[in-house]
Amino acid sequence: MILIIDTYGGLCNQMMDIKSVISFCSKYNIEFTFRNDSLRKTNLIAWFEITFSELFDTDFLIGNKLYISYDKIIENINNKNTFNNKNDYAINIFEKTNNDQLYTKLLAINKEYIILRQFWPLFNWNENFIMEKLIFLPSKKIMNIYNEYKNIINLVDNSYNVIHYRYENDFKQYFNIDESELILQEIYKKIKFKNDYPIYIATDTKNMNKDTLIYINYKFLTKDMFLNENYPNLNYEEKAFIDFMISLNSCELYGHNKSSFSVTLNTIKNSSNYYNLL
Repeated sequence: MILIIDTYGGLCNQMMDIKSVISFCSKYNIEFTFRNDSLRKTNLIAWFEITFSELFDTDFLIGNKLYISYDKIIENINNKNTFNNKNDYAINIFEKTNNDQLYTKLLAINKEYIILRQFWPLFNWNENFIMEKLIFLPSKKIMNIYNEYKNIINLVDNSYNVIHYRYENDFKQYFNIDESELILQEIYKKIKFKNDYPIYIATDTKNMNKDTLIYINYKFLTKDMFLNENYPNLNYEEKAFIDFMISLNSCELYGHNKSSFSVTLNTIKNSSNYYNLL
């Protein structure tokens, strides 16, 4: 069988999809491919699908013996040999269990192709498994924009700090976070960076109130003016990938412990810097 994966959700949730699939397939010697990923709609609570390589650089898959390019199998896929052609969420099809039992259930389907949308909720992260230590890169288009912006503001690796500021309503409502916890001016007062470097705010200012926007433009580095003027059609997740790259190459980062973006970067940086826990 070949697993066909559609990653889904926020940028770092999709990274979790990728890592869990590769880890799972490596352990059980299953061939796999990535078909689509997803971008948020303007309301931030719904997504639409795009081709996987439009968001992620697929070079990290080169050399993986279990990986198959989706283009090589697309003409063979049909209703008879494929499970879940309707592309339902994986967690709606399978109950979460241990990884061995999930593997047994997949084998029992007895189909050549199995489509799974959003794999990571099925994966048991607490078990011993082969975890790919991957640092993801964005598509060539997004990487070029990142490099252009980095040069414009003379951003030198490890010579700036980052605050990941996730303030939007979808985030507050999903985690039931009070507005008072996400006042940037108050967050800034609590953080004590190790070095007195310039501070970059990793955020999208599109839905920000006027006072906070003025505060950001006055006190911090930000990307939005450059992107809005030169790349007005760039999606929320594409902007997030630029923030991810900037944050990855920063000296130090603080974020919110409910944000997968903040948690992913703190994990990579081997830190545990969360302003909401200060």
